[in-house]
Amino acid sequence: MEKEQPTPKDLGLVEPVINEGEVKEFSREYSGEERRDLASQIQDLRQQYFDRMAELDQSGLEHEQQMVEKESVASQGMDEIERLQVELDNKESSVISRLLHFRAIPRLRQQLELTDSQLTEVRSDIEELVTIL
Repeated sequence: MEKEQPTPKDLGLVEPVINEGEVKEFSREYSGEERRDLASQIQDLRQQYFDRMAELDQSGLEHEQQMVEKESVASQGMDEIERLQVELDNKESSVISRLLHFRAIPRLRQQLELTDSQLTEVRSDIEELVTIL
């Protein structure tokens, strides 16, 4: 024979029915100061939470704006590299052209390297901002 499991009522575990209003009234009557302290603490925590959320929103907007600016700089840098490369290719296109522009060619190569390193730095900044967002 299988033994029946005792019910919570059999074990005396049935909770009395208390409505919410009675609990509030009891709490107001016997724990007024503690209720006010707890309410004040909860308000403070809520205010801190909402202040922090506002900070994060503002920070996110600033990072997003920085990223747009960096992408614009990167685009300009890519255009500049392309322009310099075309100009360098034109000046190196023939022996005569190289002789005529022998001083300009090293300067163009230097500008090209500088612009390329700046573009690399901007791309690194963009990647960093992406990880933050």
